[in-house]
Order: sequence, then structure tokens, then C-alpha cells
Amino acid sequence: MKIFYNNLSKALLSIGCTIFAFICVLSAIVFAFFASWDLYSSKKDAFSDYAYRYAGTSYAVWALSDSKDDFNRDKLDKMNCYYGIIDGIDTGDNYLYKNFTGEVPDNAYIGHYHIGKDAEFQLSDSFFNIWGGNSITENYTEVYKTYTIDAIGIDPLSQRVYVYRNGEFYPVKEDYANFGKTWYSDDESKENHIETAANKLYANLWAKNVPEDAEDVSGLYIDGQKYDSLSATFPDYTVTLWSDSADTGDILAENLADLTPIHDKLLKNTNPEVSIDNVTTYGI
Repeated sequence: MKIFYNNLSKALLSIGCTIFAFICVLSAIVFAFFASWDLYSSKKDAFSDYAYRYAGTSYAVWALSDSKDDFNRDKLDKMNCYYGIIDGIDTGDNYLYKNFTGEVPDNAYIGHYHIGKDAEFQLSDSFFNIWGGNSITENYTEVYKTYTIDAIGIDPLSQRVYVYRNGEFYPVKEDYANFGKTWYSDDESKENHIETAANKLYANLWAKNVPEDAEDVSGLYIDGQKYDSLSATFPDYTVTLWSDSADTGDILAENLADLTPIHDKLLKNTNPEVSIDNVTTYGI
């Protein structure tokens, strides 16, 4: 009997250890999952932002999955969420559908989705399903295009460089532009810097942009709107542009538009970041 009880104790101990190990592994998995949601973060805002974005994606997928029938408005309008659908990347008032009036709040969630004929929508049974979630699968081919730069400027508050074309500002990828102060050994070296091909090109470009009826020709004009030269507040600063073809160029402050007046607008800019092909063209 003693041997029987010893074997039974060992078996029960083995089973208990197995169950304990299973619970530990399961707990670690659950902890890692909720940690990814920042549930254990000391910053409540981090989790709130994650949850709001998750909900925003869920609303978007539900809406876009039924674009031919008013974007599921019969379901979503009852779910206490304001939402709007815009075709393209323009943030203007060209909505395909919206269930609110007035301006979009600054803290609104904005998502971008590519919807084509082959788009597949994965909709969870529960709208807010933390284990599955809603998603869109779309296969498409990217095409790289090059465009001429019509104007160039920098927002000193964010230190982001922007190129301009056809009414739109496009942020330049950080790897392709650097903003900093330039030191000159003497007046001759500064003059040589001013006479570079890149600066001559942009000086001519700004001269062509001045409207015929402009009373003040001292500014830098973009689409008829006057901007101050960056040299007024950041003298001797330069934006250096790099390209994939190893072509580089230093654009002096006097040939850079100061985009501070439209800082808030640029923060809401949803245009894609672009690369630099050379000092006068960019690529998307």
C-alpha cells in the first residue's frame, strides 16, 4: 500500500506541476496581449489612444465594406460615432458621406485605406472584438512617379521640409533633407555657396512665381500667396537635399519659404512623404 500511495502522490504532483505550468504560460500570453494595449502603462492616454484608433479602424472597415449602400449608415449611425468618408487624400469638404456638421475635431482619428475591386473585408461577429478585429486586404501594384518641384519651404516649428505642386504641400522624408546652420570661413566662401546651381535654380523659380499684380515683390510666392523668406528669422541656415542618385544640393534660407503661418494646416496634412530625385524633382 505504501508503494501505491507513493506512486499516486508522484502522479498527483506531476499533474499539479503540469497544470501550474500551463496556467503560468497562459498568464504570460494574456499579460503580453494586454501589455500591447498599454493596459499596464502608467500613462492612461497611451491605452486610450490605442483603443480609439482600434475603434476607428473598426468603424472604417464596416463603413467601407458597404460603400454601394450608403456606407452602412443604417447600422453605424446608431452607434454614437461621427464619421465621414473622403475619396482620396484631400482633407477638404469633398465627402462621399458624413453624419456630422461643422469642422472635423483636431483629435479625430484619420485612417487611409486602399479599396479596389479585389478588396476583401474581414468583419468580426462582435464590432469591438479584441481577439479578431476588422481588417481590409487588398492586393495592388505601386507605381513610382516623378514630379517637378514648384516651390520649397520649411516649417521651422516642426523642422519639416515641404515641396509644393498643384496646390498641395508634400513632406519630404527625413532621410532626404536636413535643416541646419551653415558656417562660412569668409565672405568669399559664402558667395560661392550662393552661386551654386541649386540656389540659382530656386532664385529663378521664385522670380517666376511672383504674380503680375503683386505690389510687394520681396516675398516668396506660392500659388499667389506671399511667404517670408526663411532668412528673415534663420539667417545662414540651409536645407541640404539628398537623392537616391547621390545628387545633392544646398538651398540657402533666402530661397526657402517660411511656412510658419500654415503650421497648423501642415500638421493635418495627409499627403504622403516624398523622396528627392534631384534638387528640382521629387518622387512618390
